[in-house]
Amino acid sequence: AATISTESFDRRAPGSTRPSPPPSAAIRPGFRGRVIDAVSRQPIKEFEVQLIRIRHEAATEDQPITRSFKSATGHFIWNDVAAGAWRAAVSAPGYQMFNVDEWQISEGSTAREMVMPLLHGLAVRGRVFELGTGTGIGGAYISFEQLDASQSFRKSKPHARSKEDGSFTLDGIPAGQIVLSVHARNHEPRELVIVVDEKTPPQEIGLGTGATIAGIVTSTAG
Repeated sequence: AATISTESFDRRAPGSTRPSPPPSAAIRPGFRGRVIDAVSRQPIKEFEVQLIRIRHEAATEDQPITRSFKSATGHFIWNDVAAGAWRAAVSAPGYQMFNVDEWQISEGSTAREMVMPLLHGLAVRGRVFELGTGTGIGGAYISFEQLDASQSFRKSKPHARSKEDGSFTLDGIPAGQIVLSVHARNHEPRELVIVVDEKTPPQEIGLGTGATIAGIVTSTAG
């Protein structure tokens, strides 16, 4: 994902006001927001925005598109977003992912600014390896579910991929009990229930190699 600098927001003399955008920019559809710490209300200066287009006519969602931003004030503008229904997710190192519920972008409308307060999150680190050989498994997909939260299938959540040596860091997890899920090609999936806090130790997650079942399905006549 490209990194977009929004430092133009921040080069104003103290007490000055932000200049009005030109008329052409005011009617460009897009997504505009400000990312802040939920407790201190201070701006978060580096973050990633994920947009997911919703296509109601086909009851599907497009693959997410992402951009990284740097801004001393936490402000960002993502122009050139097509008209339609969208949802979004914002993430930053050390913070939980913030989800923006579905909203509509209309052609020719002005992008309204949304304030996105992010809560601090924790990280789970560890290593995924193959049982029997101890070899690290690269490319394993690591995700989680909260045990004390209701399921929401329209929310984005942090995930991670293990490195070539099997090591991984899953950032942005809330404190408490979670189910950690690990999937890797040609290996059995595994789930672990762990308690996440500042003292959570690194997780050593062994996966067995998956077996194959083959056969033939026939009718009663053979």
